[in-house]
Amino acid sequence: EVEGLDQEIALLRARISAAAEDPAQSSFLLSSISLLSRLLGTREKLGYQKSNSMQDAIVNILKDQTTEVARSMIHIMEKG
Repeated sequence: EVEGLDQEIALLRARISAAAEDPAQSSFLLSSISLLSRLLGTREKLGYQKSNSMQDAIVNILKDQTTEVARSMIHIMEKG
């Protein structure tokens, strides 16, 4: 069962995945990815089990998407 911060992270990941299907949601995607990054950083600071780097986690979420929006965001993040 997912609880607390992990639950919020899971919910946000699901919303990001859904929004990546709609190119009009690029603004939401950018702000949501920023929030996800902060949540993952907070999770790590609180001593949760360490995971991949935040950038890797975000890139992995976007790689699950097949839309053009997701592909272009992956390209931007991998450059960055």
